[in-house]
Amino acid sequence: MFVLVPILFFLSGLTALLYQMVWMRELILVFGASMFAISTLLTAFMGGLALGSWYFGKRADQYANPLKTYGLLELGIGVYAFVVPLLFSSLVPVYQRLSAVFDFSFYAFSLVRFVLAVLILLLPTALMGGTLPVLAQRYKNRSTAGKGIGLLYAFNTFGAVAGVLSAGFVLLPHLGLQKTTLLAAGLNAVIALIAIRAGKNEKIQCASLLEKAHINLLPPSKMSIEQILVARREVRLRRILLTVFAVSGFSAMIYEVVWTRILTLILGSTVYSYATMLSTYLLGLALGSFIFSLLLKRFQHPLMLLTFVQGGIALFAFSGEFIFPLLPTIFLKMMEVLHTWSKVRAATKFVISGAVMMIPTLLMGGVFPLVIHLLTAHEKSDTLENAESTGRPLGALVGKAYAINTIGTIFGSFAVGFILLPVFGIQKSLHFAIIINVSLALILCFALAWSEQAPSTVLFRSKNWATGGVFLFLFVMILSAPPWNPLRMSSDLFGQQAKLNLLYYKEGISATVTVVQHQTLAKTPHLTLAIDGKPNASTTGDMKTQLLVAHLPMLLAPEAKNVLSIGHGSGITTGSMIMHPISRLTTLELEPAVIEGSRFFDPFSHNVLDDPRVSLVEDDARNYLLRTDEQYDVIVSEPSHPWRSGSAKLFTREFFQLGKDHLSPGGVFSQWIHFYGIRSTELKSVIKTFQSVFEFVLIFYTDAGDLIMLGSETPFKIDRNEI
Repeated sequence: MFVLVPILFFLSGLTALLYQMVWMRELILVFGASMFAISTLLTAFMGGLALGSWYFGKRADQYANPLKTYGLLELGIGVYAFVVPLLFSSLVPVYQRLSAVFDFSFYAFSLVRFVLAVLILLLPTALMGGTLPVLAQRYKNRSTAGKGIGLLYAFNTFGAVAGVLSAGFVLLPHLGLQKTTLLAAGLNAVIALIAIRAGKNEKIQCASLLEKAHINLLPPSKMSIEQILVARREVRLRRILLTVFAVSGFSAMIYEVVWTRILTLILGSTVYSYATMLSTYLLGLALGSFIFSLLLKRFQHPLMLLTFVQGGIALFAFSGEFIFPLLPTIFLKMMEVLHTWSKVRAATKFVISGAVMMIPTLLMGGVFPLVIHLLTAHEKSDTLENAESTGRPLGALVGKAYAINTIGTIFGSFAVGFILLPVFGIQKSLHFAIIINVSLALILCFALAWSEQAPSTVLFRSKNWATGGVFLFLFVMILSAPPWNPLRMSSDLFGQQAKLNLLYYKEGISATVTVVQHQTLAKTPHLTLAIDGKPNASTTGDMKTQLLVAHLPMLLAPEAKNVLSIGHGSGITTGSMIMHPISRLTTLELEPAVIEGSRFFDPFSHNVLDDPRVSLVEDDARNYLLRTDEQYDVIVSEPSHPWRSGSAKLFTREFFQLGKDHLSPGGVFSQWIHFYGIRSTELKSVIKTFQSVFEFVLIFYTDAGDLIMLGSETPFKIDRNEI
């Protein structure tokens, strides 16, 4: 049992992350890839975990056989997985019907998305959230519960790492969504059968109603003054610990998002890079929880250690700022040395990610076992009326703590995505998280003094030193923080930093956007627009493609009046479309910062956004097309590169079919895809998929290394003289 339960919980973590990655992809196919859509989905997922942890934890003392209950929870998750595809497919008509009946604003529709996501994800995620508090009820000795539960959490997080890596690099690329789901559901069934069989004869004693009443209703009149003071002090400490745990989750999510945005500029925004960064973050948490859990007995003052852990997170997170400017150069050098070893080269991304995240996440991982240990091992009072005493079931304590921490991560995810990054940027958002951890360390330092029954002069003196140390650290951070060089972080990958002038830089909601001007002797300026450090448009090398992807379909549909441009980018393609005699043009762009950056290309795009025929819509292309009944004579799809996690959804059969459904009779769909930096099998797959949707297809190759695919349901009529 000692080995079996951690192994089963490892597999639980693996399946949970498999489901999260699969369900996120499937829901994005329905709702689109906007930051609002993704955030609502994440919030729904984590909200279910918090609810399940609280609900099942509160009732943990009612389960005489926790292992069997855990098996039933896993079985419920696996069974639900088989129903998920039907539920997802049923969302599309519901989604479209609501859009047709109600004229929602963007924010109102975001709320509708959230409600739909909650309806789908609430049950399975609540079951997932209930597994830890249920298993925690197996630990009878509260003095060692922190170690046991911390190790469980560590093994579960190790499983999450395995889930991210296997889904990102193996299962989803080779098996697809459906088979990966079936595999995860099969694992849930195996976990359930083993757990139910292993727990067949396991029984724990449940507290009777009389015992609970006795525990909660002992009169304070039987207590001494000293006992009352101790009890109140412990209740206050417990509340402080839970508050610190919640705020720790808040700051941890800020770190994760900020580090991901920084590393995206260096490693790229591919699906594989994201899997690398997420798995590195989770690995640090798992290792930290594992190490701290094993060493809990050696810590004579766990509250003091938790204080130092919070301060250490802040210190090492700040130290990482001095590493950031070096990472692009280090990464390029490693790429040059290992350019012939593709598998080893892929591993360098883990090295770069680990250099930023590993030490802080190790310390973050130690917070969980320390808090659980403090909540469970030092409960001395069972006599204060209505206090959280030893009568509270262990599962309830763990469930409440886990739920509170998860709620903190939910608020952190929202705050960093929609407030901190758009308003303050990457570096100041990082500083905000650092200040939070420093403040938590100071609060815990004061709590350390309060928790002592007879505070000594040394403790009070240490409070003064701690307060002074915190303000000194903040003063040093403000004065010595390295300047954030956006040009270096965004341009080192194309190695021309010395030859570039920064015109525009903004850390938007979903991406970091940069516009630079190259040194040139030509009369016209050489501009480049980069998204997350990767060039997406320019006035030189990309110019032919940007023009042709617009002019070719417009010339083949000379009567076109109502047209759609997907991916505004620099605006050059959209500007080329208005050169034709159209009546109306709708251009879609997901990231507001891209729209702002496109204004630098106005001389090349004919000031397209000022044209009265043009309507700008800030939305995801799939989401927009699902909501509208509009028919277009020409649709030009020129999103970012298909290796980007969001853009990849616009190179699928589902999206090509959706575009085809919005073409008027004789309409033309124009799709861009690059010929470089992509494996031949992947390129052939996109072309074959495009051909399977459209009956008539033309493919053009530009000398810029791009392909332009034209699709229609009617034969193309090419008038060479007119063209």
